[in-house]
Amino acid sequence: HLNLESKHIDNLYTENKRGQNSIEFRSEFVADASKEINKRQSIDRKYEPTESSIRLISFRWKEIGLYVSTAMFLVVAALAKIIYHHTTALSAHIPESCVLIALGTAVGICVRLHDRTFFANIATILLYAIIVRGAINDRFLNVLSSKGTFINVILIAISLNICAQAGFFGPNIPMMECAIFATLISAVDPVAVLTIFQEVNVNKSLYFLVFGESLLNDAVVVTLYSTISKLILIEYISANEIIIGFLGLLVISFGGVILGALIGVFTALATLYTEDVRVVEPLIVIMMAYLSYVIAELFHFSGIISLTTCGLVQAEYARNNLSKKSRTTIKYMTKTLSSIADVIIFLFLGIVLVRENHIWNTNFVIYTTVFCVVYRFLSVFALTYCANNYFQRVRVIDFEEQLIMAYGGLRGAIAFCLSAALNSDDTPNAQMFTTTTLLIVLFTVYVLGSTVKPAVRVLRIQIQAKQDTRKLFLALNDRVIETIMSAIEEISGQRSMNYWMVRIRF
Repeated sequence: HLNLESKHIDNLYTENKRGQNSIEFRSEFVADASKEINKRQSIDRKYEPTESSIRLISFRWKEIGLYVSTAMFLVVAALAKIIYHHTTALSAHIPESCVLIALGTAVGICVRLHDRTFFANIATILLYAIIVRGAINDRFLNVLSSKGTFINVILIAISLNICAQAGFFGPNIPMMECAIFATLISAVDPVAVLTIFQEVNVNKSLYFLVFGESLLNDAVVVTLYSTISKLILIEYISANEIIIGFLGLLVISFGGVILGALIGVFTALATLYTEDVRVVEPLIVIMMAYLSYVIAELFHFSGIISLTTCGLVQAEYARNNLSKKSRTTIKYMTKTLSSIADVIIFLFLGIVLVRENHIWNTNFVIYTTVFCVVYRFLSVFALTYCANNYFQRVRVIDFEEQLIMAYGGLRGAIAFCLSAALNSDDTPNAQMFTTTTLLIVLFTVYVLGSTVKPAVRVLRIQIQAKQDTRKLFLALNDRVIETIMSAIEEISGQRSMNYWMVRIRF
């Protein structure tokens, strides 16, 4: 067809060239020729047998390959967890986190991921999923103070800076870089320890001490990390900037607490009117918790602290407004989200572990590991001593429980996420920090996590007594106590937490 068209155009050009030979004629002729070609091609398309655009089968890996890979990761990880719990010899000695890291390492050997955009986009959701399971819990009063986190951050940062100034690490590491690394490496993740506590059925007091301390630790670490990451951009930090940074830390923290509490109270009020639409209760609770996170980040408050506060308020004030089925749904939904987040993070940890661009510094790894372990024990012993002697406690934390609490300072998902988020342009030693974090996570998970169960048995930690099955009697007893407390408040003219609990619940 194109040959016939070109011949036809040549004939037209030859015939008309005899009469006209101007530039205007040539431009008009080219335009007419283009129209003629387009016209003939449109006519030919109607009759030419062309390949159909409708296909019965196609392979679109570029479009949905990422989603398939992620789903396959999760399925393989779920199968690995099933095999792990059915293999007594394995589950009795090795924590579940070790299996997930090993699986991620195997995947990383087969598939090298150089693009980190996917991780950057999903990091917020993963952090939310990890925190929300712990936040929505009704046992939040028995928690260890977050002062231990500040103690660890300060001591590790100062120690690393002294060693850097002494030349133990080779090239000098600035103080602010030591501070940001000390902050992220202070994030504890005792998932393996809590799992073992559940298996051996340790007493609830010890369980919630470790659980609550890790929850508050995550909130404090992420907030400090956010503040220091801004200070590190300033070349010369003055006293005024330090003061402003400290005030900003307070604003970020208290802003998150206030916002989370308000959204939590709103959730409790909303669930008062869901008797006829119980199906929306899980949606309200989960999405309100998520809104507290994203709205706090929108106003530059601490999303983790806001989410934690919102979950605690929901657990205390909105929980009794929910039906039994809704509570069960929320419980397993949050567990599923947390499990998926842990699986993805540990898989990526294993993948990152086999990357080629690691920066190894033997002295930095050894000194950091020693500082983390030593200061963990010191902070736990110091704070529990103060709690036992200077605060009114119904039950004293004995020495054996203090050892287990200090021993359970494992590093994991939060520390890895924060180290992976470091920008090498702002933090020149970011890659060395990531490598060191990976090694410390492996050491604490494989070495400390694998020996927690024998340590619990050797130290003869008190076991939790069997739960009283008289649920109706306990519920009536709680209601009588609340009624008596309300009467005492009315007579005395004073208000306590019970006043607000009764007003919001009923």
